[in-house]
Amino acid sequence: MIKRRFSFYLVLIWRQYLVGAPATLLEVLVHWMCPFQMIKKIRVVDPITETRGYFIAAIERALTLIATSDSIRFNRVQREIHSIVSGPAPCGSTYGRPLRVCSVDLRCYYVEDDPNMTIMLVASALVREATAGYLFSKGIPRTRRNQLRFNHLCRKEAQQFLQQFGMTTTPLDSEQFAVTHQEAFWKSAVKAIHGVFVRNSAGEAAVWKKQGMPHNNDDQ
Repeated sequence: MIKRRFSFYLVLIWRQYLVGAPATLLEVLVHWMCPFQMIKKIRVVDPITETRGYFIAAIERALTLIATSDSIRFNRVQREIHSIVSGPAPCGSTYGRPLRVCSVDLRCYYVEDDPNMTIMLVASALVREATAGYLFSKGIPRTRRNQLRFNHLCRKEAQQFLQQFGMTTTPLDSEQFAVTHQEAFWKSAVKAIHGVFVRNSAGEAAVWKKQGMPHNNDDQ
């Protein structure tokens, strides 16, 4: 049994249950109010009707890719992520520990004329966030002191996952995914939230359709 320091619980309660309370409340509302599908024992939710079929299909393909190519990382995803929700997220994805929810902004992984690459990038995001959950499970929360190392470990896992498919360089090499300063993080967060208010869901659905992204017809 892992013995955790008292400081671990202080950080967990402060950052995840107090500071993160608004996000957790929103996650609870989404759970109760929105349709969902269970895919590989994980609840998949998109509150937006127009994009729901594309989001569910993308997550299903991403989970299948992880399951068929990397059983160890897939077991970690199943263990550390209970729900995958479509929503705005700095750097494309975030992880909420209280409900073990991974939020994914599919728009951040759009690759023109290459839906397969989109799926690979979404899969790598799930691997990255599951790694964050794994570190929490080992009694290592993300703090200001260890943020650089914590983010590096999560990003490295996602990079190694992509390298299995012959990718020598990945989008995760970008500084966008190495956010270490609080100011930079909040700028990214504000941009993501602003995107909610200017979002054109019908237009997004048309883009995914044009790209050739699969659509789940049982999303209603």
